Amino acid sequence: MASPQKEDGYTAIANEIMEALASIRIPGEARQVLDVILRKTYGWNKKEDKISLSQFRKMTNLKDHHILRCRKKLISMNLITTKKGKDGAVIYGFQKDYTKWKPLPKRVVPYQKGESATTKKGNRPLPKRVDTKDTITKPSITKQKGIDFTKEMLQLFEQEFKRYWDEYDPRGKQNEVYAKKRFMALCKAGKLPEFDKGYIGYANFLKHKRINEGFDQRPKYFSTLVTDYKEYIGFEYKPPK
Repeated sequence: MASPQKEDGYTAIANEIMEALASIRIPGEARQVLDVILRKTYGWNKKEDKISLSQFRKMTNLKDHHILRCRKKLISMNLITTKKGKDGAVIYGFQKDYTKWKPLPKRVVPYQKGESATTKKGNRPLPKRVDTKDTITKPSITKQKGIDFTKEMLQLFEQEFKRYWDEYDPRGKQNEVYAKKRFMALCKAGKLPEFDKGYIGYANFLKHKRINEGFDQRPKYFSTLVTDYKEYIGFEYKPPK
């Protein structure tokens, strides 16, 4: 049974903000993403912080394109702020001035139950709007295997690559362009969450070799790990007895 205690850590949010959040309609998944931002900022007594796509994924269990969609929704509602850091990573902040928030428009019900489908003036109700080639806004997308990737989503994948690449052992870095190409293909196939588990398992494997066996094994090239990561999913490091 879970028994969380305030002494183990808490997020300090002013009551005025909590009351303001209670008064505004936020879609469920967008609220999950907002909660992550609050946890990673106010939860660490920060006004803003870098939050990777993998952190959002881990805390919300949402897929990448859902996270991206929710982020756009929160930005349009002016609930959060975003900017790029020097390394290209996205820095998130919470807009605490709730007078600047933009609530979602209320749903309009064309007529009440029991009323005629015609208006009071006797006019026929307007037909449902049908998008045509003249009304559809076409985002910049790349198609692969029936999935549409927005330009912004591809940029997030690139940021994830940079995060992995920057922290990877320099001995395993070779041909960054080729490694990035393979990594992007993996992301488009929806395998990034799985790769993250294999990446952690491989780090544990190398740690086991180094500490338990006294052998500082040279790491695989990153581009090779992108292919072989499944071998290391679930590998846990156990200290020598």
